[in-house]
Amino acid sequence: MREVLKTAASLSLSGSLAILVLLVLRPLLRERFRKRWQYYIWLIAVFRLLLPLSPEFSPVGALFREAETSTAVQAVGPRLPEVVAAPRESPVQPEPPAAPEPESPALPDAAEVLALVWLGGALVLLVWKATSYRSFSRCLRAGCRAVEDPAQLDLLSRIGEELGVRRPVELYENPLAASPMLLGLFRPCVVLPSAAMAEADFRHTVLHELTHYRRRDLLYKWLVQLTVCLHWFNPLVWVMAREIDRACELACDEAVLQALAPEERRAYGDTLLRTLETGGGYHAVPGSAGLGESTELLKERLSAIMKFKKSSKWTALLSLLLAAALTTGATAAGAYTGPAKRGASTVKGTALPPLSAQAASNENLQLRSTLLAERSYAEGDIATFSVAVPFLSEEAREEWLERCYEDGNSAFFSVLVHHLDWDTDTLDAWIARTSKANAAFLSILLQVAERDAELEALEEEFAAQQTAEYKAAGITREDRAYYYQGKLVRIFLDLRPDASCVALETNPKGVLDIRVERGADGNIQTVREMTKAEVEELFGDWEDPEEGDITPTPKQGGSSPALSDRPDGLSMTVEELPAAARKAMDQCAVRTWYVIHSEGRQYLYCNGFPWRYAWEPTRGEGVWRVKIQKGKKLDAGYVLLSFSDDAPLSVTLEGEPVPLTDIRT
Repeated sequence: MREVLKTAASLSLSGSLAILVLLVLRPLLRERFRKRWQYYIWLIAVFRLLLPLSPEFSPVGALFREAETSTAVQAVGPRLPEVVAAPRESPVQPEPPAAPEPESPALPDAAEVLALVWLGGALVLLVWKATSYRSFSRCLRAGCRAVEDPAQLDLLSRIGEELGVRRPVELYENPLAASPMLLGLFRPCVVLPSAAMAEADFRHTVLHELTHYRRRDLLYKWLVQLTVCLHWFNPLVWVMAREIDRACELACDEAVLQALAPEERRAYGDTLLRTLETGGGYHAVPGSAGLGESTELLKERLSAIMKFKKSSKWTALLSLLLAAALTTGATAAGAYTGPAKRGASTVKGTALPPLSAQAASNENLQLRSTLLAERSYAEGDIATFSVAVPFLSEEAREEWLERCYEDGNSAFFSVLVHHLDWDTDTLDAWIARTSKANAAFLSILLQVAERDAELEALEEEFAAQQTAEYKAAGITREDRAYYYQGKLVRIFLDLRPDASCVALETNPKGVLDIRVERGADGNIQTVREMTKAEVEELFGDWEDPEEGDITPTPKQGGSSPALSDRPDGLSMTVEELPAAARKAMDQCAVRTWYVIHSEGRQYLYCNGFPWRYAWEPTRGEGVWRVKIQKGKKLDAGYVLLSFSDDAPLSVTLEGEPVPLTDIRT
């Protein structure tokens, strides 16, 4: 652990030097060099912060070895001269050995404590960023509507062909998006706040977002986020991340301007200005790319658009030479890669045993990563497993892949697949191997191979097989409701052998709680009624008479009875709302609680609520009191409850009062 900490600290120091040089040069190069060069030059600092590569002799490496060398000198000591035999006059009696001093209790090593603090901070930040992005993406996609305008889809396709984008990019509309943005590393999509825009604005917007995708800007952004997580203690790294985000948009604007005619450049600037006038509360998070949300950055971008001009050949040559010089300097600065090679030098005449420092450091890191992977796999902790996998060797990853495949663990299998550098033949061989196995594995591999047509066909086939399988077991489905032997199901739970969920659906009107259990081969073995303890494990106590009538609520509110059937209070979906209430949702921010008054009723609404939940409505003293308890964690979701509008609402979440914002239509 001490060696890992020293390596991380040396990388941070060496990378900080590169960052400082680039920050100093930025005012001098801003108007002289292309924005693209100013964007990608930061990769020198990023790789210097991530890669523990160093020449044999480097200033930073020597700095971190100085204390180590002095310690080694004291431990080895000077070479003693040969003793020449002298005439024996009298034997010399050796002095009795001194009594050993009692050992004092070992104190905690400060370096070990610091290493644990650094690693813990890095893991927490990485998991938080990954889960935040996933939740944001799920919440945004949940409210998306596919754009179906043939003219816009045709223009999107033509621009993609012009840019050389070989993979189709989906187009969606979501009024809650703060600006047009690009999402998804593997299944990209462009999300617009509104598809109702002029053709020129649409063309400029799509051209900008597809340029981000063609240049792999999302991958670059995630590489920067990984760097920030590993060097979270270094403020210069956070400054670097901010500068890269700024340079990314400037470079993308430059690429768009090169594809536009000179007379269109002002119109492109007008498009950027109009992005600030529309849009909701979903602002782009790290790992996504938006057209424009920052007013300060927009001013700089507009200025760059007005000053745009093509660079000369001399400028291109100078930028190449400067990039080479900066790369050489960053490499020469070096980093600590482990204890000094002791076979190459002597200390006071005594040769030190040879030791490969780089190998020792890598072996230590891989050993710890292996232990972390084993523990997280045993505990079912996918997030921690995802952190350990990048530090494993290629051979270890392939062994883990075989293990997950044999165990039938598709979730961990998916993590490993995205970290393996496979050629086409190897990937095809795995696809052929899994073609007759669990469809979950095959769908993961088809997604990686970008075989979208085969993936869609597999999903349709799987749905048909599942319907036939359920029917053979006495289970049918009509619309959104499950039936078992003709009886309406309240809770429907289908589990794989690895305890991963195939389906979980709820219907408050149901009379049966059903659990489907599968064997090792994935086929249905039994269908049985769930026990009360199993129900409580999923949702808490639904039917405790002391707590009132707790209404089970699925991910998006579930099926709801008609208003005339439950005039007091009920859960709803967005699709069931009156048009005026749905329109009012456009002004609602994420993770904020609203009361929307419309057509004689009031609707309690909170978007971005990633939990299943149970709720209990009571009425007394002219007030609606609503208790909400969190259940199982979800990727995305919302709360939408309806009440008569003849009494105000008072809401508590986990016992704490919830502030409410009123909206009237």
